[in-house]
Amino acid sequence: MHHKLYKKFLLGLTLLIIGLNLSFTSVGAKQNNPKNFKMVFLPDIHFSTEDKKDDWILYNESFVIFQDVIADLNKIKGLDFIVFGGDLLENKNKNLDNMPTLLDSLEVLQTPYNVILGDRDVDLGRKMNKFNFAREFKRHGLKDKTYWQAEPIKGFLLVGLDTSVANSKYGEIDFKQLLWLNNVLDDNKDKFIIILMHHPAIKLHYKAKSHPDRSFLLANAIQFRALIANYPQVKMVISGHHHANYAEKRGNILYMSMPSIVTYPNEYKILTINSESNRIDVDTRKIRFKQLIKKAKNDIINSKYAIKYNPRKPNKILDFQRGEKFSRKKRYYLYK
Repeated sequence: MHHKLYKKFLLGLTLLIIGLNLSFTSVGAKQNNPKNFKMVFLPDIHFSTEDKKDDWILYNESFVIFQDVIADLNKIKGLDFIVFGGDLLENKNKNLDNMPTLLDSLEVLQTPYNVILGDRDVDLGRKMNKFNFAREFKRHGLKDKTYWQAEPIKGFLLVGLDTSVANSKYGEIDFKQLLWLNNVLDDNKDKFIIILMHHPAIKLHYKAKSHPDRSFLLANAIQFRALIANYPQVKMVISGHHHANYAEKRGNILYMSMPSIVTYPNEYKILTINSESNRIDVDTRKIRFKQLIKKAKNDIINSKYAIKYNPRKPNKILDFQRGEKFSRKKRYYLYK
């Protein structure tokens, strides 16, 4: 009798231990499952508080547009991180005079953010350099250098590169930074990596032979693409600079070039990324000022930029800015 009770006791204890192990395994698996990561990449704000003649960029309206977009960002549920993608300031006198007002505007932002540099941010006078800009964002990525890595959510690594070249429109990643990038990628092979930069690393699709100069592309794009091709954990490269909406898959990487809120089509995108399904959901938001969108549309059609793009049909620039079908998808799937 006692022997049977003892066997039942052992059986019960074994089942209890198995149950606990299953429970712990389940909890562990749940904790290891990647969460959705929701982010916004907001490039080319061209923030200005000074009078400046508009061309195809709404400089004089940039302050109002930015304030309104900041208010919208604060309403997005579950937003994890924001990256301001360069050309934050419009430096009319090359002295960062707009910086205090920009910083005050960012104070109300309720989501963590980092900053990368664009060409306008380093368009500076002789007594200044890019570190004068960077020191204002020590708590937002630009600490001891002008490029950074951040892991806002476990398993998602953001790498913010500095492609800016002082007083030049074109972009380049210097050798020292490429070495740093290689080390970061080599040390984080288990992460879902997104690289963020101001200048595009691929040539955006043209139907016309426009912009033959290098000002709209990363100068050493071939070397950069060759480097990241060695690391399959690099899933996305996101850029700005061109103000156009564009997406293209090259190999295992999705390249996205984001539009600007101060030029037509006056949009920004919310990206919700799931590393388990390798899925990206895109929510495109327009600014809410319909008359300013109309003004931006007319301005770009009548700009030298549009004429250079297509001399016979300048209004074709609108299609390019909006992006073709693939660039306007609401969902992308990445390679595993």
